[in-house]
Amino acid sequence: MAEEINILREFRDKYLLTNEVGQKFVAFYNRHSSALAEFIAEREAAKKVVRVALWPLVQIAEFIVGEDEKLEGESISRGAYLYKNTPECPVF
Repeated sequence: MAEEINILREFRDKYLLTNEVGQKFVAFYNRHSSALAEFIAEREAAKKVVRVALWPLVQIAEFIVGEDEKLEGESISRGAYLYKNTPECPVF
């Protein structure tokens, strides 16, 4: 989970905080995320739903950040490997 958080942080820093719309989204998230996290933490079903919902977003962010760092197919392969070999993966 720590790797996914780092990917999302890097995406936030490189892409969301660099423009007005992204800044507004981050501000909204920062205002409401604590209450939402509390709600989710108390409900197992909510945790599963959030994991499934966030999985494609993390993969997209990882692809974008990875492509930004090096323009090779390695980031796609790494994303596919992580997708298939991560215990929280909702599909496999």
